[in-house]
Amino acid sequence: GGDAGGGAAGGQGGQAVALLLDAEATSYLMMGALMPGLKRHSVTLFEGGRVAGEAVMDELVKELWESYEAGQAFEGDMLKLTHFVGALAAGLDMLRAAAGGRPLELLRKESLASLAPGAAAKVLHHAYCAVVPAAPLPGPPPPLVPGEPGPAFFGAA
Repeated sequence: GGDAGGGAAGGQGGQAVALLLDAEATSYLMMGALMPGLKRHSVTLFEGGRVAGEAVMDELVKELWESYEAGQAFEGDMLKLTHFVGALAAGLDMLRAAAGGRPLELLRKESLASLAPGAAAKVLHHAYCAVVPAAPLPGPPPPLVPGEPGPAFFGAA
């Protein structure tokens, strides 16, 4: 943790906090989107690999909560998607509160995996002070090395 803060304080590292999702979570978000804006953000995350910007994140969280409330009468798989949307909204709210005013972004893991490890590490180091996986992620971990300068990684190695 201390190394990431030192890099950020020295202007060498990023200031944003990334919530890392995988393709499965992104597809859940797309299927559970009951609001048009939420569907648009889901497609942006799937196609572009990233959702960022304070106003965009405000809208995303608002529409996650609206989708969650609208889906309460669902059953079966649709109720499971509704619960996922609600859990993501709660997680984003908590992470934003804990981020100390730093910007929060959603980042799709596969968008990093498409880059060479050195390039992915450079992107993470340049943009983020912390990377938080939403759940255990399949496949290789993001290219972050404990003890090396770069963002703090709050997930399994």
